[in-house]
Amino acid sequence: MLEKERNYPFYSWIRGNKTHLWTNIIRLSLREKRLQRERKTIEKMMHIFCKSKHNHGKQLCEKCQKQLDYAFQRIDHCPFKEKKPACKKCNIHCYKPDMAHATREIMRFSGPRMLFYHPILATWHMVDLMRF
Repeated sequence: MLEKERNYPFYSWIRGNKTHLWTNIIRLSLREKRLQRERKTIEKMMHIFCKSKHNHGKQLCEKCQKQLDYAFQRIDHCPFKEKKPACKKCNIHCYKPDMAHATREIMRFSGPRMLFYHPILATWHMVDLMRF
């Protein structure tokens, strides 16, 4: 790979080699935005759960907001950062047992529904589960 191709992921596409375009886009998405994507995914799951179970509109109820804040705190303080595996596969269990149980319940309920509400996030979540 040329030095320009490594520094500029779309360089090969500009030169006319379009086969590497999607490979480069996927590589960038996986590398740069892993934690942002995880934060967005858990937030969307929490909204689906709270809207269905607690009959709240666009705002989360107090309990769900507290759970979401805790999840964000755990993601922000993860020692693995961008190389963070899915919490399900992690060796370090940093969630408190009661919070982990609540998060599992939310993910069990919201996970299948994510395919309908947010299919791209659901797909990336599955890719992350397989990768790490």
